[in-house]
Amino acid sequence: HETFSEVDSEEGEAGEAVVVVPAEMEEIASFRLEASPEAAWATLFGSTEFYASVLADEEPEVGEWTTDRTRRVDHRHPLHVPVPKWTGLGGLSIPTSKAQRTDGRVVLERSSFSGIPFASAFAVETAWIFEPLDDSTLVTVKFRCDFDTLIPSWLRPSIVSKTRLELVLFNEQFARIAQTFLSARSPRSVLQVPDELPPPIDCKDHDLPSVPVDPEVIARECSIS
Repeated sequence: HETFSEVDSEEGEAGEAVVVVPAEMEEIASFRLEASPEAAWATLFGSTEFYASVLADEEPEVGEWTTDRTRRVDHRHPLHVPVPKWTGLGGLSIPTSKAQRTDGRVVLERSSFSGIPFASAFAVETAWIFEPLDDSTLVTVKFRCDFDTLIPSWLRPSIVSKTRLELVLFNEQFARIAQTFLSARSPRSVLQVPDELPPPIDCKDHDLPSVPVDPEVIARECSIS
C-alpha cells in the first residue's frame, strides 16, 4: 500500500504528467487562501520546512521532491479521534509513511501505517486540489480508504468514519497555519465541511484484550451500524 498505481497519472496536452484524482474520492473540506494557486502550492507542499511544521511530530522525515515529482514522508500521526481500547492505541500516535505525487495543481497522497490492527490491509488516500478563485485559491480536499480483502466488511464503516474526522481536523489546522503564513493580515481561511458529512460512528470503548483479537469479539462489542 505504499506506492501509486499507473492510473494515478496521465499525460497532459503538453506531454507533462498530470495527477488524476480517483472519481470515488469523497470531498471532506475546502478552504480559501489569499494567494495564487502556484504560491499556495509552493507554501503548503513545495516547502519542506512548512509541511514538516504542521505534522505535529518533533522529528518528521520529509523528503525532497524528486524529478518525477514524488516524495516520501515518514512521521508519527497523533490520534485526535478516540478509538476503542481493543486497538491498543489509546492516546498514542501512529507510525505513518506517506507517498506523495504532484503536478503543481494536485497533490495525491497515499498513507500506510504500522503498529495498528490490520495495518498492512488498508491505506488512506488524500487529494488536495488547487484551483483559482478570483484573486485567490480554493483548495479542495478529498479522501478515500483503500481496503484489502482482509478487512472485514463490518469494520470498514468505522475506519472510514474515524479517518474522515481525523482528516477534517487536520485540514482545519492546515488551513489556518497556511493562511497565517501567507498573509500578515488576519487569517481568512475558513474550513468548509459538506452539509452531508456523515457523523462519526460510535464504537464503545470497552476493556478488550490487546490485539490480535477475534473479529467476532470486536463485532459484538462495537456498535457499528
